Amino acid sequence: MSRQLKTRRYGLLSRLVSSILVAVLGTTSIPGIAAGLVAQSSGIGGGPGFPNGAEFPFVAGIKSSLTAGFAIQNLGPDSIELGISHDAPRGILIEPAEGQETIYGPGEARDFLFTVTVTEPVVPGTYPININIREEEPVDPEEGGSFYIPAISGTIVIDVVGASATAKLSTISGPFLSWLLWFTDTNKRSQRIDT
Repeated sequence: MSRQLKTRRYGLLSRLVSSILVAVLGTTSIPGIAAGLVAQSSGIGGGPGFPNGAEFPFVAGIKSSLTAGFAIQNLGPDSIELGISHDAPRGILIEPAEGQETIYGPGEARDFLFTVTVTEPVVPGTYPININIREEEPVDPEEGGSFYIPAISGTIVIDVVGASATAKLSTISGPFLSWLLWFTDTNKRSQRIDT
């Protein structure tokens, strides 16, 4: 028998054995995992609608917010309710955007929008935050044991900068009365200056 024929036969035999192993291992129960979950095809797919590690700037002392999102698809055969979890520090709120529907039907694909709000007490600094979208209340397996909760995650960086400025005024001659005006994103402020 030629060397080329032996190699081809070995390649076919190798693929046949690996296919049988995958079929056998895929249908048997793995210790610690409920048997029904091994065969169940459920989960969510998608990803963040922003680059991982994207920086979002905020000004300290001013309550402000932005909306971002994830593209999500329910890959399972049943409807699921999704929720959001994160590791943001106190004063940075992350929650589903107003009007965001959190129940996804089987095969349904759409954006899951969330709002990031930075409140007044947050001090200037850089805050990396992990955000997870996952099934809100997964059904426990009847057989007990461990089970998998699918999730999609992304990381954002909240960069809170200080909002201060210095103005130096000097007179050319004699006393004067003047007003100093300054503006922020949310309002106009003024200060009377007597010299």
